[in-house]
Order: sequence, then C-alpha cells, then structure tokens
Amino acid sequence: RLPVLNREKQLVGVISLGDLARGAGDKKLAGETLQEISEPGGPKRQARSGRFAMPRNDKSKYTDKQKRQAEHIEAGYRRRGMSEEEAERRAWATVNKIYGGGEKPGGSGYGKPVNQGPIRKGGKKGGAASAGRPAAQRSAAAKKAARTRLKKRGLKTRESWRRR
Repeated sequence: RLPVLNREKQLVGVISLGDLARGAGDKKLAGETLQEISEPGGPKRQARSGRFAMPRNDKSKYTDKQKRQAEHIEAGYRRRGMSEEEAERRAWATVNKIYGGGEKPGGSGYGKPVNQGPIRKGGKKGGAASAGRPAAQRSAAAKKAARTRLKKRGLKTRESWRRR
C-alpha cells in the first residue's frame, strides 16, 4: 500500500499495488503483476504469515563465556538423562534468560543488565532434605555453620566479632 498525498502533503488516500495493476486496463498484465506482488520474498521470509523469520542457531553474537555456560548447563541436563537436543535447547534458553541474548555488539543482550534469577534457581529448588528434619536438628546445623564462618574469619565467638 502507498499513501496518496496532495500538494500540501496531506494524506488524501491509500492505493495498493493491486489497484495500480487493475487500472492498467490489460487483465492479463494485471493478473501477472498481482501474482508477482503476492509471491513471498527470499529465504528469510515466511510464506504463510508474510513476516520475516528470525534467524535460528546463529551464535555469532554470543561471547565465549556465554557459549561455555551453555555447554556447562547442557552437560548438567545430559547427566540427568535428557536428550541431547532438548538439553541444548534448554541450555540456550537459560543463557538467553540470563543475558537477554548475545552480549556482543549487535546482539539483543548487548548493554542489558544480567538477570541472576535463573542462576540461583537450582539452589532454591533444594532444601527438601532439611525440611524433613526436626527443628532442633536444623537449628544445630545452623549454629554449626555460624561457628564455621566465624572460625574462617579468625574469630572465636560472636562476642569477639562484636568487639571489633
């Protein structure tokens, strides 16, 4: 469709290429013209919807770090018995969720903040083992963890930490 403007550059109508072909007077020429117009474009064009298709499997805008992360995530899925194809699909979906796409210039994730949520998700899914233990046992484990953290800092007790 083409806009039709008057001399003052105001829109006065819209004309389609089909209208132009029919206005030529020659029905055969009009049919050929409409057929040419209606054909889908090149290989990146989808025939049914008429929209451009997104390029698939092009990893050129991903950094080496993103590629390594995807491989690592994929290996984890493979260890759990997932098919290679599904593991790769999920791994790249996770990397895309984290970065929003490739981080190199021209990639959809370039300049976007990193989303740490998908990275932490695995840790959030745990805890089923401790949930089944009694409260006293969980409390003792928490106290032991606190003592270990203090010891690693070179402190004996919580009081010595407070005095600093």
